[in-house]
Amino acid sequence: MTLPIEVVALLAAFAYASSQVVSKLATRHGDVMSGLVVSLVAGAAALGVLCLATVDSWRIPASAVVLFVLAGVAGAGLGRLLMMRAVRDAGASVASPVLSSTQPVAATGFAVAFLGERPTAGRLSMLVLVVAGLWLSARGGSANRGIAVLHTGPVDLVRLLIWPVAAGAALATSDLLRKAALDIHPDAALGAFLGVATATLGWLLVTAVREPGALRRRPPAYGWFALHGVLTALAAFLLFLALRVGDLSLVAPIIAAQPVFVVMIGAVVLRNLEAVRTGTVVGALIVFGGIATSSLIDGTG
Repeated sequence: MTLPIEVVALLAAFAYASSQVVSKLATRHGDVMSGLVVSLVAGAAALGVLCLATVDSWRIPASAVVLFVLAGVAGAGLGRLLMMRAVRDAGASVASPVLSSTQPVAATGFAVAFLGERPTAGRLSMLVLVVAGLWLSARGGSANRGIAVLHTGPVDLVRLLIWPVAAGAALATSDLLRKAALDIHPDAALGAFLGVATATLGWLLVTAVREPGALRRRPPAYGWFALHGVLTALAAFLLFLALRVGDLSLVAPIIAAQPVFVVMIGAVVLRNLEAVRTGTVVGALIVFGGIATSSLIDGTG
């Protein structure tokens, strides 16, 4: 890999953030379920084409296949379902920073416990600064909802926070499984395809059972949903590239920076929908400063 791992991970975070902004444009036209089908199929198709162009051999150890598939189930499947529940119960302004903070912390813990990684002082500093920056950025963008939630009773607070924490843990588990699979079979394109294809088949099955009509409808924002799928596929591929050669404890906190990119891109593309406040900007600077700090302290990152 010619680019530094940090740069590849940042590109993945930017691609994920771009897909979220595109999804906002797409969902303004409604019909989310049929749009999700279009998005998933487009993403799987894009990665399939990439595999046909780059993969020399489709022979892959069964253990790696199982891990790649389980990563798709844990991330795009369980993680997405839990995040939807978290947003419904606690609101995006609370769910997003809790999830974004839980994922890198849990992923780093998993990396230490299961992969034998030993995070350096620079990486631990980055983790702390990224989490702090994400919280400050979220509060700067929409603090009222978060403050209101914190003033609820302890039982209600646990009930509201358990879903975004669980979603973050599910996504961290997905990252752990991806890294373990890549250690067995280091093919980023094929790994990303297996994960996304698994998620696509799973969601198609869920949609067919819960809302079969969505499979026959063509959403008005067909192009936007397809673009969302392609961007998500690109992000997944870049994430796999970063994890193929980089430690999970290094990559996970950088990927967690995607909410900052969402605000930055939204300020340009969705200027009538997104508001950038002082706290948001300061939080973003802390996040990127934390990522730079890792390289400065460790020398090479």
